[in-house]
Amino acid sequence: MTTPRFEKTGGGDGKVFIGGECIAEIAAMSLANLRLGPGGGTIIGCDVTLPLFWRQYAHHEDPRRNGGSLAQVDQVAGETGKLLLRCTGTNHGGEIVSTFTVGFSEDQSTGGYAVDIHALLEVAPGKTWGVTHNPSHGELEFCNIWPEGTFRPHGKKSYTQCFVQRGGTVTLIPHTHLESSDKHNILMRRGDRFGWLLEEENPVIELLSDSGVSAGLCSYMWDAHFGYRTCHAPGGMMLEAGSRHEASVRITRIARAEGEALMEKGVRAGTAEAARTPVYMDGTNTFRETFLSLPDREQTAWPWTFEATGADPAGTAGTLDRTRGYDDTSSLRIISEGTGGGRWIATTLGPAFGGPPFADGKRYRLSAAASSSSLKGVARAGVRLHREGTPELGDVRAYELYWSGSGCTGNAPWTILEVITPPISPPPDRVHLVLDQEGEGISWFDNVLFETYE
Repeated sequence: MTTPRFEKTGGGDGKVFIGGECIAEIAAMSLANLRLGPGGGTIIGCDVTLPLFWRQYAHHEDPRRNGGSLAQVDQVAGETGKLLLRCTGTNHGGEIVSTFTVGFSEDQSTGGYAVDIHALLEVAPGKTWGVTHNPSHGELEFCNIWPEGTFRPHGKKSYTQCFVQRGGTVTLIPHTHLESSDKHNILMRRGDRFGWLLEEENPVIELLSDSGVSAGLCSYMWDAHFGYRTCHAPGGMMLEAGSRHEASVRITRIARAEGEALMEKGVRAGTAEAARTPVYMDGTNTFRETFLSLPDREQTAWPWTFEATGADPAGTAGTLDRTRGYDDTSSLRIISEGTGGGRWIATTLGPAFGGPPFADGKRYRLSAAASSSSLKGVARAGVRLHREGTPELGDVRAYELYWSGSGCTGNAPWTILEVITPPISPPPDRVHLVLDQEGEGISWFDNVLFETYE
């Protein structure tokens, strides 16, 4: 058995070798360019690395929310055949101490390499650390892994699904851009495994510690988060001085044959939500298609999403209506029982989401059929956009918004709504299509088409 060796290149940086091969790098106390087998491919790349420090899921790039400050990586004594590194850091305010002990070794069972991580979080004496509630998985995150190639705006993505193995039970989570419940609050206990499928090499994380972990998947980028749930109410909480949290995981690989056996045994999750979520389509959107009806496109399709607006979100709902349409029996419906409203939105147009770039100086046209019933407000269509090189890309309140010149109100039959933008220069880098209802009542939208206007 060959013992890995470490070459330190900076306070929080270094390289790990087995024989003459570099199998991993530590960069700013994060794991990068990880390979899990001799001559194998890159499992974790250099664009999105695996942090070797604790952080909160919410606003984790804020240095007050993570333990990556004052990063220090050092080799410590380990057992024969294993390289042991200690990664220490704190947050910007000094409220926490983060200590990761990371072991690299050959894995005789797979013929590859194993990475063992033990993570310790301590709140410093005389300090407290505020934790923000997260509804989807554990707030205190000790592992965030994004396998190389899981998201590419252009070209074929690596992997098609994830799996969770609990004893003899295997649950499959297909890779769709769908924010569905099967990706949230995935409970894991000691011995459970989480992994990606199906390539020649497939990364797997096994939980080695006793405390239950709440994991979650990002529906857009396919990184997985592993953490402890400490908040059970939206208001968050304070971790008191002396608080400790520990977790241990092992990262290995499985070959295609084992992955195929897991897929054969596994049961797919999330089918109910996939069946009722409409897909944005190039050309006319008739809302006949859902994620479940497009098995050949479910990894590349993007959803229409619904959000309630106004002060009474509990009284508003958006659904896929299979009984009414402009020229068929499918449409998007909004029902509001109060004074608020809601909107269906397509936010995934353009090169950032695998589509063609927007040309400079072009006008754009959005048309949609709409009707209403007992609507006290108005139903309308809109184009919301952000231009290249302008600020506030992350704040949609700063986007330009162009509404249709007319709308539906009261009991209105099917009517064609139209938006035509002025020439957009610089060109957009984000375009959102908005189907909006204000006020109490019901509205329907169908045959939505977005196109360049000549």
